[in-house]
Amino acid sequence: MTITGMVRRSLVSAWAGAAFLLLPAGAEAAPVGVEAVTAYVLDHSEVRTMHAAAGDSYRIYVQRPATPPPPGGYPILYLLDGDQSFPVAAAIAGQFGPYLGLEPGVIVAIGYGGPSRRVADYTPPVPIEARLDKSLPRSGGADRLLAFIADELRPAVERDLPVDPDRRTIAGYSLGGLFVLHAFFARPQLFHSYVASSPSIWLVRDHLFRAADASAQRRPAFARRRLLLSAGQWEETPDPGASAADHERLAQAHMIGNARNLSRRLATLPGLTVRFDIVPGETHASGSLPSIRAALVEAFSPRPAP
Repeated sequence: MTITGMVRRSLVSAWAGAAFLLLPAGAEAAPVGVEAVTAYVLDHSEVRTMHAAAGDSYRIYVQRPATPPPPGGYPILYLLDGDQSFPVAAAIAGQFGPYLGLEPGVIVAIGYGGPSRRVADYTPPVPIEARLDKSLPRSGGADRLLAFIADELRPAVERDLPVDPDRRTIAGYSLGGLFVLHAFFARPQLFHSYVASSPSIWLVRDHLFRAADASAQRRPAFARRRLLLSAGQWEETPDPGASAADHERLAQAHMIGNARNLSRRLATLPGLTVRFDIVPGETHASGSLPSIRAALVEAFSPRPAP
């Protein structure tokens, strides 16, 4: 199995577990006497379908705060893998945000509402000979998705919402993290914070490293920006009981080393805040859940007064 197949299978298991956690107790067998069953609806949320100018359709999930906006506008978080990440993020922000010290903010999650196109949408347009895994199906559409976010989605969502332009965050996990890094290098002024959790740097490693080295020539573009990279503790050194095949795949992906290396290459850029974290106890399959909390903390933590 290719690294991509391993990652895809792991994420399916992780997201399935996350979805199970959202089910109310006893949902598998309705008690006798129930007259009607209705869908569970998250408060202050909405779902819309957007048709991009390029021809693609997306399912967009939005959660709005119940409280009035602050004078500068709401902070806003854009999330990838929205079909799976939105209910988790919305529940954490809505129910546990105050306990985490978070301010009210807008969550916008980008999904499909059908078959996923994440491989096509989240991968940079890198020639196949420059990719570590050459078996990927249709890929290389990251610029197309980025243009949709910048030119269509963001204006549509923020048209009717007071948003703080200096508090826009984008976050993604795995291939979504790779897309966040591509967005960071391609359009660093589009967001204030970029959260790339367990990014699949291995897929186009040299392409991203060259982009990091070339960023020194574009220093002003990265000023006052934040880049947060992370990887799980067991994403490179397998946990006990891992098979020989797991060892080989993890060594090839080099998840921790690549993310750490990229952060070090960028650390000298003046005005850029870059941080690399190792998330204790997490594998690639389990790390998607703490990555959502990390994105919320980055997006909605109070800012110090100027």
